[in-house]
Amino acid sequence: MKLNLEWRWSVRSSLFLLIIIVVPFVQALHIDTKWEKIVEQAQTIFLFGSFVFTLVLTLKYPFNPKQREFWLWAALWWLVLLGRDQNWVRQMWSGYSIAVYHSIAAV
Repeated sequence: MKLNLEWRWSVRSSLFLLIIIVVPFVQALHIDTKWEKIVEQAQTIFLFGSFVFTLVLTLKYPFNPKQREFWLWAALWWLVLLGRDQNWVRQMWSGYSIAVYHSIAAV
């Protein structure tokens, strides 16, 4: 198999380069923590909504068994991303022993 390393400058590569250059300077902006909490909550709502949306449509739509299996896996993946975002519920219900959080993560 021959590897094609030909590269041409494009708008996509310009945006990628711009992101690489700008992202390290975002920390210097000292963003207010109120905005950070709003973004985190919006992300949590989006992940939960995506989980519910995928699960409901998977159970409602007449898929063949292989397709249904894939979309149930996708719904589970949204749930895992939600769990990772919430540090396996540590942000919502803090103060429990570490064994509780590990058992939640194991499920």
